[in-house]
Amino acid sequence: MSTAGGAPQQAPVPDARALPVPAGLREITAARPAVFEAEVTARRPLGGRGVLLSAYARGVAVVLRPGEFLTARAWPGLDPLLRRPLAPFDVQLEAGGTRIDLLLLAGGRGTRLLAALEPGERLSLLGPLGRPFSPPRPGRLHVLVGGGVGIAPLHHLAREACAADSRIRLQAVIGARTAALLFGADELQALGVPLTLATEQGDRGLCGTAIEALEQLLERLPEPPLLYGCGPEGMLLALVRLARARGLGGEVSLERHMACGFGVCYTCACRVIEPDGAVRRVRSCLAGPVFPIAALPEDGW
Repeated sequence: MSTAGGAPQQAPVPDARALPVPAGLREITAARPAVFEAEVTARRPLGGRGVLLSAYARGVAVVLRPGEFLTARAWPGLDPLLRRPLAPFDVQLEAGGTRIDLLLLAGGRGTRLLAALEPGERLSLLGPLGRPFSPPRPGRLHVLVGGGVGIAPLHHLAREACAADSRIRLQAVIGARTAALLFGADELQALGVPLTLATEQGDRGLCGTAIEALEQLLERLPEPPLLYGCGPEGMLLALVRLARARGLGGEVSLERHMACGFGVCYTCACRVIEPDGAVRRVRSCLAGPVFPIAALPEDGW
């Protein structure tokens, strides 16, 4: 079956928030996304051009599940014209509002402007948008596979899972070109998640890619895991092919160009496999950005 918009129909995802909404806050969810403002409270430069921003949205409870995303802007006027889509590194409800951590790689003009924000400056956020990851299952082994800033929603997933149920079993594989770009490794280690690291230059962990590291990890695991992935398209395509070859299930969050984030512009369209085997194009901002591995074609999307 497919929805009216052509997306593969998936089982409803339960609300995975770890805390009840504090009294007196305006609740914002993916069912009713909204524009809201947040003030930058901390800016931590990372390796390369990476930056981790912490922002506080006062008076609102932003119930954003891992894998859902926000669109952000922090500049006057229409240049740049479009907001930038970002899956948060973490989201936590507090008594007076919501703390949102954003992992940025200063590349294009929009992300450079966002990454340059200093404490006390404000940004406009719109969301939550998209479909999230399915919550990890207690007792089942899950391997998170991230590359670059794609580690952001996987860290959010791991932090919520660790807080929700000690029976959830997680491991993580992170890959990058160099050790300086292994974002999220320290934070996942602090959560107690066993890590396998890979760098293409060989300056930390395995000398190779995240997928090569995953292949080695799979040989050592006592049982087949569920895979959760997010990162560059080439990494995700290799992950999908590896999962199919080994009969593994799971989900990946696609990194796509998104002009609007809510289904109007069609710039994020991608190919998916329907349950009847037909391949159709859907808008990843609505049908995704998280898709079952079984729904993604091995020749790309």
